[in-house]
Amino acid sequence: MAELLHHLGINWKLLIIQMVNFGILLFVLRRFIYQPVLNAIKLRKEQSEKAFEKSQELEEKIIQIEQTKEHLLGEARKQSHAILQKAEVAAGKISTDALAKSQKEIERFVAETKSKAQSERLELLLSVKKEIGGLVAEAVTATLSKKGGISTDTSHALTEEAAGHSL
Repeated sequence: MAELLHHLGINWKLLIIQMVNFGILLFVLRRFIYQPVLNAIKLRKEQSEKAFEKSQELEEKIIQIEQTKEHLLGEARKQSHAILQKAEVAAGKISTDALAKSQKEIERFVAETKSKAQSERLELLLSVKKEIGGLVAEAVTATLSKKGGISTDTSHALTEEAAGHSL
């Protein structure tokens, strides 16, 4: 057998060394390249399956929402037609005095609403001014403290004074 390998030009020691090297290479590749790649592929496959399932669920929810929307719109149309018919009948029965009274009521309600909205707007503006003043005061205090030119107590006093004047 050794003679046959020798005639074929095969060195059995070199062949064994090559087999050992191949085994080491195979082990290293499986351990450090093949397995991590398989894990990454498996992870991506799981993520894509989850994303696909989630998209299927979302599509089903969208279909359900569309069906519910169409159903509610149909009912709203029916109710609006009924309300319009009742309003037409009631409008025919209401006299001009009742219309004038309701017009005055609406004007009063609009005026009250406008005044409430104006007062809420003013309150909101004052609140925003106070908030901005406080933020500006904090920024000025931080800036003055960082510069080191003025003591912390002096910078606090200056910012409080400036905040008091800005409001």
